[in-house]
Amino acid sequence: MELATYRREQLTVGAKETYKALMHKRLAKVYIANNCDAPKIESIVALCEEQDIPLVNTHTMEELGKAAHIKVKAVAVGVLR
Repeated sequence: MELATYRREQLTVGAKETYKALMHKRLAKVYIANNCDAPKIESIVALCEEQDIPLVNTHTMEELGKAAHIKVKAVAVGVLR
């Protein structure tokens, strides 16, 4: 997974942290889990489309958490510019 090559300092982890970074236009790419509830990520998807930020949704919450170097699941992970 390409996401695993980034250091934790280069990432936003979780829906709230990723959403805030999107609001400040600080992200280059966003990964969202393919097994999460749609309402949790609707605003993230909308901002990515609005800002033309690549959105990847091929990984599970467990895979995103592991790739983001955390011990729990993650709904969304962003890559900082």
